Amino acid sequence: MGRVKLQLRKIENRTNRHITFAKRKSGLVKKAHELSTLCDVEIAVIIFSPAGKLILFDAKKRPEEIIESYLNLSEKQRGRYEISFQVFNLGDKLRNLLELQEIENEILLCNFESENIERQIRDKTLHGLLVMLERKRNMIIYFFHSPFKHSFQLLSPINID
Repeated sequence: MGRVKLQLRKIENRTNRHITFAKRKSGLVKKAHELSTLCDVEIAVIIFSPAGKLILFDAKKRPEEIIESYLNLSEKQRGRYEISFQVFNLGDKLRNLLELQEIENEILLCNFESENIERQIRDKTLHGLLVMLERKRNMIIYFFHSPFKHSFQLLSPINID
């Protein structure tokens, strides 16, 4: 029994579309890896998820290097490998996108570090408060168990009548 021919059109159900994307993405990356390994070719796969997340696969060279190699070909050579979409400024756009991702990672790291510092400050403040409360508690306990506590009670206000 053969496979059913799937009609190529957008999957309307968002959940099914997401599941199909995840499965096909991993299949495409797997095939790219196999092709690179078996045939010893330079290959890069650049995918933007529906959410706009960048997914890169590169086997031997970085995607920028592969695109740069393509852009450095003469028009005659490039024409033989022309793809149906335009690769005009893709290298620059990819570099910018990778720089933005690096900046985003730095921001996330800074946020994590600031949260860590805030946590340390909060912990030190709580520790300081606990130490202060412990000292006051000890002073109160000492006062009630002190032999001098009666002398403090004997000192009462003087009535001037």
